[in-house]
Amino acid sequence: MSIFVVEVGGRPIAAFNAPTIAQARELSDGASFRADLSMRGVWDGKAKVITREAALDERARWRLTRAAAPYEEDGDEMWLTFLEPAIEMGGRY
Repeated sequence: MSIFVVEVGGRPIAAFNAPTIAQARELSDGASFRADLSMRGVWDGKAKVITREAALDERARWRLTRAAAPYEEDGDEMWLTFLEPAIEMGGRY
């Protein structure tokens, strides 16, 4: 399982796990994900949204939030954490 980051307008917004970059892009290109970004005020509907592999520090932040999660992980479940503290510190998507 790899960790990917969604950038909005060049700003890293969220990190999450997915089996492949294609599946990561499928999530980030989805209408519900984009609507969530819009509702959180991080996407205006026009800025470029890209999905890329996470950098080492982004992977570390993702792992920390997943390790601190108050549930028993099964290893395959997708975990998304927002990289901007004003948005949210982590959660299931």
